[in-house]
Amino acid sequence: MAGSLHHPTLGFLEWDDKLAWWVGRIDLEPDHPVDIFISGEGDPPEAALMHVPDWLERIWSRELQYRRWTAEQVESGRWNSEEAMTVEDITNLLQLASINFDSDGEAGLYWGDQDRFYWGHNLVTDVDANGNPVRARIEG
Repeated sequence: MAGSLHHPTLGFLEWDDKLAWWVGRIDLEPDHPVDIFISGEGDPPEAALMHVPDWLERIWSRELQYRRWTAEQVESGRWNSEEAMTVEDITNLLQLASINFDSDGEAGLYWGDQDRFYWGHNLVTDVDANGNPVRARIEG
């Protein structure tokens, strides 16, 4: 059974037995904390932890690209279409709020948008195991 632990790169990770994942918080930059959730699925569940720092580095290095790609996907489908916004406006508004890491290398990037696009619903970018954005979606 997995348990809470201190990871040398990720810091303290609390184990959530009900959801079978670790929960932590890291700083993307000063004054910008990002919640992280790491799936404990797999055998052994700790195996996912050895890859997360590399996956996290890939996300950090491509974060602007992911924001822009997401902005392009939602520009015409956002619920607040009466507000004039360019892809650049949306890109600048998005802020990474949390990341869900799956044991297979896929991730879900959850964006803060000041509740302006989907009125309190989560805007998520799904990233495949190679680091490519594959889908932007809303989650209730």
